Amino acid sequence: MEGSQILRERRGGIYSITICNPSKNNALTPSILKSLHDEFDYIKEQEDILVVIIRGFGQKAFCSGFDIEMLPQLAAEMTGPDPDNNVFQRAINCLDKLPQVTIAMINGIAFGGGCEIAASCDIRIASENATFAMTASKMGVLYSPSGIKKFIDLIGLSHTNELFYTALPIDAKRALNIGLVNYVVPPDQLESFTYKTAEEILKRAPLVIRGTKRIISILKENPVLSRHHLDEINNLRRLCISSMDFKEAQRAFIEKREPIFTGR
Repeated sequence: MEGSQILRERRGGIYSITICNPSKNNALTPSILKSLHDEFDYIKEQEDILVVIIRGFGQKAFCSGFDIEMLPQLAAEMTGPDPDNNVFQRAINCLDKLPQVTIAMINGIAFGGGCEIAASCDIRIASENATFAMTASKMGVLYSPSGIKKFIDLIGLSHTNELFYTALPIDAKRALNIGLVNYVVPPDQLESFTYKTAEEILKRAPLVIRGTKRIISILKENPVLSRHHLDEINNLRRLCISSMDFKEAQRAFIEKREPIFTGR
């Protein structure tokens, strides 16, 4: 099986992407990262996709980080005039900007850049055999400030210090305790639990889901909201409150049934 490969699967409004480089524990190559970027770029325009699941091929690894044989290429990009304009960061930026809900389905190791891909997702579901590590200090790589800040925002300064300074792996239970993952489940239940979570999201009002994600994104990036951001948020709220889905939710409540949302 070729190392520069991703797999795709569509189940209604759920779209899954599998990082597929099993001979190297699903390590990231430039071609895989380019494929991920292009895939995210395609997905962002698909309004009928509400949830994106990211997973690794097989049982051993979600993603082991950047392929060590490819580090010289990444180093060359990082020593250029714009260090953050590299193949990994472009893929991560595109993932961060997806309007869909993203779920990391984590089986096995999630190290380095693989751990950041998981941390970039809105929800992280791990199997009991998952392990996590930020290994940059073992590789002589100074990690990007945007990546470090992502971990500070997610798990706090103290736990970020530990992960980045020691480069030691932590197990799934510890990851749950520090907030790095949302759920830990037995390995044989990982896929079914992940898809059940995605299916619950599909039952909700699409305009509200997308609007909520946009508001969360605005709040993460802007400690102080500008008038432009406030106007955007108010417009999103008006769109939802005037939608057919809002009326459907009221009818369903009165009729004591589950609402059937259409995204309009």
